[in-house]
This record gives sequence, structure tokens and C-alpha cells, in this order.
Amino acid sequence: MKKVLLILLILVTQSCRKEFTAPYLYVELKDWNGKERKILDYKGKVLILDFWASWCEPCRKAAPVIDLLHEKSNPDNFVFLGVNTDHELTVEEIKKVSSEFGMKYDSLLDSDL
Repeated sequence: MKKVLLILLILVTQSCRKEFTAPYLYVELKDWNGKERKILDYKGKVLILDFWASWCEPCRKAAPVIDLLHEKSNPDNFVFLGVNTDHELTVEEIKKVSSEFGMKYDSLLDSDL
């Protein structure tokens, strides 16, 4: 949790600069439909990324908590996205696991898939 808060603090303070550019803003990941999404697409919002995998027990436990935060936050200000890091599973298998985890927020696929 401390790492997430630190990342959020860095992102918020860095985005306050007049002209801020960073390579991570241009990272592109695909959603489950194959559409490319860039971090930059969410400019002006707080972006919460949940990196998860099907075999990760802490990820399973964190998903309902993150989903609760997602439900209680203002979508005009906050965006919640999962980033699945499984390389051996198909998109359909990943969708099934996310449902089992109770994830109701969108998820992206690691770029190596």
C-alpha cells in the first residue's frame, strides 16, 4: 500500500509541472478487445494500476478491496485498471480468473502477450 501511495504522490506532483513529459506516459497496453490504451489517455485523472496474475494469492485478496475503492470513487477523477501479467493464459482464461477474483474494473494485458 505504501508503494501505491508513493507512486500516486509522485504522479500527482509531477503532473503539476507546466511541461511534464516522461517515457512511461507513452506506454501502450491492449485491453481484452485488442484496443491500444496509453497512460497518456488518462491525463488529468488519478490512475490506479493493479498489476496482477492468476497464480497470485495477494492479488486475489486485493481485488475486492480495489473494486470497493473503484465503486466509491468519482469516475471523473479516478481510473482503475488492472494489468494482467500472465503470459501462458489466453484472454478468455484471464477474463475467467478476473471474474473469480471479483474484479469489476477493466484490465489490460501485459505487452508481451
